[in-house]
Amino acid sequence: MRFFISLCGEGLGHTSRMIGLHHALKERGHEAVFAGYGDSLEVMKKEGMNTFETFPEIRMTGKGGRFDIVSSIIKSYDTPLDLMRSYGRERWKIGQMGADAVISDSRLSTVIAGSIAGLPTFYVTNQSEFQFSRLPVMGSRRLRALRILARARVPAEAVRRLVDMPLSMPYGFSDEVLIPDFSPPNTICLPLLSKGMEMRKKTFFTGPMNQLCFRKARPAKWESGKPKVLVTFGGQRFRGGLLGEVVKAAKRMPEFEFMVASFFVKKDADIGNLKLRRFLPEVLPYAAAADFLVIPAGHSSVMESILLEKPAVVVPDRGQPEQESNARQYEKLGLGRMLTVDEIGSLGGALRRLRENERKHNGKLGKLAELARDSENGARNAVRLVEGFVERIRY
Repeated sequence: MRFFISLCGEGLGHTSRMIGLHHALKERGHEAVFAGYGDSLEVMKKEGMNTFETFPEIRMTGKGGRFDIVSSIIKSYDTPLDLMRSYGRERWKIGQMGADAVISDSRLSTVIAGSIAGLPTFYVTNQSEFQFSRLPVMGSRRLRALRILARARVPAEAVRRLVDMPLSMPYGFSDEVLIPDFSPPNTICLPLLSKGMEMRKKTFFTGPMNQLCFRKARPAKWESGKPKVLVTFGGQRFRGGLLGEVVKAAKRMPEFEFMVASFFVKKDADIGNLKLRRFLPEVLPYAAAADFLVIPAGHSSVMESILLEKPAVVVPDRGQPEQESNARQYEKLGLGRMLTVDEIGSLGGALRRLRENERKHNGKLGKLAELARDSENGARNAVRLVEGFVERIRY
């Protein structure tokens, strides 16, 4: 079969899911084209994936670890034009390659293109419920309203109400919605999923989609007589302000050894119990060598913590409801600890509690990781679902 797959390039979480899907498709002998942009596209090229360049649909921004939904929407004012351009490019490629099915990871243009092409169309997401009111603000009126609200410093929750409709649109164009997470009750994103029956009928829990479901990361050489803590910030630039706070907190915890890996680091340095690294060829081997992780609360980062079987302190972007929900659920399931951006100074206490409960956390993480490598391998399950759908309609 031939698959056309497109993914959101904001951060690299969506990319890591599609790398896992790429592994599963290769196992089954299928062909696939992966559409992306920016850093995400470059990562997929390095993985040897067959790539195709498309346009971004949104642009996320913020400052000091805080996600700013107002600024993000205003910065994305070209979205309608980008959607049309993306739709045109992707619709052409779908026809040119003779695709049998279309898979979108969080992109509206792709599900529209697949639906209009009359092909089985699948939407990968870890959120299908948006608790925002719908207001009749459209087109240029929407942009003017958002700019006024931004200048007036209207609370983000009020602005979120303006974006419910476009966020919900992809589900109407999709035949099935694939949730790249464990089945209930172990679902990290469970609080973010719609309880409506129409949505439930087209929702499938595949299990995590990640390359770690296929192979364990080989630990990097990182020797220390102390518990090792790897700190990463993900791909969002507005988290840069957190670096200084983490460095200060690490210096107050001599019983741990820290490695902070981020392009926010200006140059590599070793300072006491702290290793600063601007660039690591591969982060996963160092995560595998660590005892504990400090990570953003993006869905893919949380999944990697589980698959690596490493207890983590998860730090959601302030004002980002999805990440805040992920972090709360991660802690509720007994996998690790949640710490807000404003609580970074308390990192020592969170890590000490992780260490005290390490055996308990590791037991729960191990059981979920085993499921992900077996019955809840999300990439393999997603491919089987799509295969079955395509075969069913071939007559």
